[in-house]
Amino acid sequence: MRSARVNKMISLTPVVRDDLDTLFALQVRADKKQHVAPNATSIAEFAYLTGGYVFSIRSDAKIVGLMGLIDFREHDELEDGDDPNAAFLMRMMIADTFQGQGIGKAAMQLALDWARERGNSRFQTSVVPGNDAAMLFYEGLGLRKTGRIVEDEIEMSMSLVQ
Repeated sequence: MRSARVNKMISLTPVVRDDLDTLFALQVRADKKQHVAPNATSIAEFAYLTGGYVFSIRSDAKIVGLMGLIDFREHDELEDGDDPNAAFLMRMMIADTFQGQGIGKAAMQLALDWARERGNSRFQTSVVPGNDAAMLFYEGLGLRKTGRIVEDEIEMSMSLVQ
């Protein structure tokens, strides 16, 4: 997968066994714990998702976070209203000591590139109500509220077709 530069080389790499201890030890800021599942939970869930891909977010090769994406074209549990051609960001966490460095934005650009390269025509995510920082973050990347509520979260989406 390509890398993005934010004073450091940011990359997404598929999670492998040797990454697990480091990923399990990463912590989010205390004020974000209610919005982000522990990495161990995310990795376990992705083991059972069709079309699910889980990546280590790396900064200069050091693991600093986790990202989980679903290619809805491969997923077997679409709900009414889901776009079957979308890539969906299910999880993203950046460790507390790496917050505010642009790593999340660079990782999201790589995720958007990943989806485009795979041929997805849309990119979607959902945000817990009240997580205004995440809402602003995704809006800054071009995602917009769709008006749908999916599993009690606000759906956001953007076209990947140019």
